Amino acid sequence: MAWNAPRCHNCEALQQENAALRSQLLVAEANLRASEAERREAEARLALCLERANLPKQEQKYNGVNTYTVYDNIDYAGMYSPLRAL
Repeated sequence: MAWNAPRCHNCEALQQENAALRSQLLVAEANLRASEAERREAEARLALCLERANLPKQEQKYNGVNTYTVYDNIDYAGMYSPLRAL
């Protein structure tokens, strides 16, 4: 004789909510992978631009992420000036 578990009143609603949350999680994971790929691509483009321009760069850490300040070779009152656009 099979034992029938009592049905909870909101089981179906909880299952629907669970399915919606899982789909939201899948979308968020896909977006994260896409933004990581975009970041890597941007870093590669920056490295290529720096290599082509042969400009000095200053590596910095910002929240554990490498960032770069690029300087041109023009001396403004004894200071290097950041490039406006790369």
